Amino acid sequence: MYDKIAAALSLVVLGLTWSLLDRDTQTKSAADGKPAADFRWTECPFDVPPSRNIHCGIYRTGSGAGRFELPVAVIRDTSEDHRDDALLYLAGGPGDVSQMSEPQIESWLYWLDSAGLSRDLILFDQRGTGRSRPNLDCEAYDNFSLRVLRRNVDMETEYREGLAVLRQCLSSLKSRGFDPAHFSTQLGAADVRGLMRQLDYSSWNLLGVSYGTRLALQVADVPITGLRSAILDSPYPRDKGGLTEWPWLLDHALSRLWRACAETPRNPVCEDPKTPLQAIFWTLMAQLKQAPATLTVRHWQGEPPIDIVVNDHRLLSVIYSSLYDVGLYGKIAGAIIGAEQGDTRALRELVEAFANYALDTGFSHMVYFATECADNRRVSEAEYEAARAAYPRLMPYTGFDWKYDFCKDLGSGNGGELVVEGHEAMPPTLILAGQMDPVTPPSWARGLQAQIASSQVLVFPGVGHAVISSSDCAHGLLRSFLDRPQRRIAPDCVQGG
Repeated sequence: MYDKIAAALSLVVLGLTWSLLDRDTQTKSAADGKPAADFRWTECPFDVPPSRNIHCGIYRTGSGAGRFELPVAVIRDTSEDHRDDALLYLAGGPGDVSQMSEPQIESWLYWLDSAGLSRDLILFDQRGTGRSRPNLDCEAYDNFSLRVLRRNVDMETEYREGLAVLRQCLSSLKSRGFDPAHFSTQLGAADVRGLMRQLDYSSWNLLGVSYGTRLALQVADVPITGLRSAILDSPYPRDKGGLTEWPWLLDHALSRLWRACAETPRNPVCEDPKTPLQAIFWTLMAQLKQAPATLTVRHWQGEPPIDIVVNDHRLLSVIYSSLYDVGLYGKIAGAIIGAEQGDTRALRELVEAFANYALDTGFSHMVYFATECADNRRVSEAEYEAARAAYPRLMPYTGFDWKYDFCKDLGSGNGGELVVEGHEAMPPTLILAGQMDPVTPPSWARGLQAQIASSQVLVFPGVGHAVISSSDCAHGLLRSFLDRPQRRIAPDCVQGG
């Protein structure tokens, strides 16, 4: 999963209104002779496993804000206790895909079988991502990410060079018809509504993860026919995620790591009253600034191994990104302590994951930036400087986000276009949060719960980002919620709210 807040640290890790929007888009298309939204079934672009019932199609958006073809896959449930209300999955990012390649469909089938949902699952690639057309690939930026990770450069150089590559991509894409104004959460929500009208389910549910939760909130901003419940995993509220929030998020994530380590009883890795983990980390940061380490890691796509230069700001990125993953979280302390003593074996595992996520070619950076810049209010340099000054120790690593903000180049409106006044139209909602999530912290989930009348929040200890994919407990309670969304859930493995 890739989000704007994480990307800010380093460019390589980098109501009524809604009714009017939908109506205006369709009316204009009909009145001016331009195509309206439509849907057609097609052959699936992957081999459908035997005995499985999967239908694929293409949803074409209305031309009022760009004409996009969005691929759709509907995994039909054939269980004996089948329920008629479908589940629509909204991917994160913005810019991530819904995982509809052949091996990924196999993963979705396993996910459905183990959850026992007894419902159809609807997947689609959002505009500009995956197999959607037109696509906004920026191969030059992917290549830059690999090149820069092999070099020892200071943080400003990395930002400056990354911005130059993004500008080149923007120029190239504009020559092919790319318009940043065609990307926002408002437009994405209109796509979701239009798609569900075409599929004609009488009852359906939303499942959003990370940015997908923001999209889900916008979809449900006013009552919509058939929507009966929503699951928001690692919620990204519509009033969060602005540039000034980044220094606090970084400090908050690190502070929770130090505190969790100190409070873990009888932990042989963390427990050292004389030298707490925080002090060891900053010692290691100083060492790597003076003498960076080069670590050779595997490339997960079968390419030759990669040499990654780990200096101080790269280490900070590695530790922050490792907090996303429940499988890596427990290894952070050992990696820091070992590397400070000259043993980088544990750190290499964290660096490998960090590098491969940064090099994920399935993520659309241009969709990410265009959408985030449309959604979030622009801030002045003075506002940002005041925000980062609150965390002086981190100031050397938060000094370039405003200066090299790509939103200035995109010029897609003034930002802050989202409607954020309440969530009165939300159906019964289950909010899931990871206790150690660095990018969408539990406090955001609890704040959102206070705004949604029929909601409950569950916080999962020791879990980072994307709770459902990190916790068997969370995965196992989805069916219970979907069957009876008004009922409160209180499993032993979470902290209820």
